[in-house]
Amino acid sequence: MNAFHIDQISLSMQEIPLIQQLSFTCQPGEIWGILGPNGIGKTTLLHVLAGLKKPTSGRVFIAGKNILHMRPKERAQKIGLLPQQIYFPFPSTVLETAMTGRYPYSSNWFSENPEDIKIATQALELVGLHHLKQRPVSQLSGGEQRRLTLATLFAQNPDIYLLDEPTTYLDLQQRMHVLSILKKLAKETGKIILLVLHEIPLIQLCCDKVILLTQDGNKKIGSCSEIINRETLGTMLPKELLDSCGF
Repeated sequence: MNAFHIDQISLSMQEIPLIQQLSFTCQPGEIWGILGPNGIGKTTLLHVLAGLKKPTSGRVFIAGKNILHMRPKERAQKIGLLPQQIYFPFPSTVLETAMTGRYPYSSNWFSENPEDIKIATQALELVGLHHLKQRPVSQLSGGEQRRLTLATLFAQNPDIYLLDEPTTYLDLQQRMHVLSILKKLAKETGKIILLVLHEIPLIQLCCDKVILLTQDGNKKIGSCSEIINRETLGTMLPKELLDSCGF
């Protein structure tokens, strides 16, 4: 595993600055939380870190290599993105959808390698969807579809996981299960995980480091205790809400 280095990234939307000169380095085995109000650029940042969008300025490196200089399949073996929105463009079964996570490793898109089937099936077992593997995706509930997108990412098995609100549509038990999977991936296999979450207690439960983005373009980076406290959160939350949350 190699470090993931973000160097002076700046983002703007329709010439409106969102994030300015953001730099940080993620080490293998670390889980990072990205926190901030809606519209601040969190999703756009994940797309930049995945190599799907170019930043206004700055660069992203894995092991000293600019991700934009990697071939798409090479980059997909290193970086996996869980999008915020669930979208399944083609009719398929649960297993067929999970199998798409193996595309970065396939020389023939139409082949069904037994090892890939095994990996995709294990990913479905991990999120509790193995018993539905032959069900059409269109017949899944919102929570089941969210777990399927997670299984597809687990089947992809990248070095770096970028997750945009991964617990959306999930009940409390499922949320805790997903977070336990992510913590195990990081601590036991050295994966690097960055996730956008709005639930501060969940960030406190699973994250080693936090990036706080604010409306004025500032950012704060540090441990959970350094970022998730009354003084720091006061830059983005009203006093009444901080009081109600016990800060």
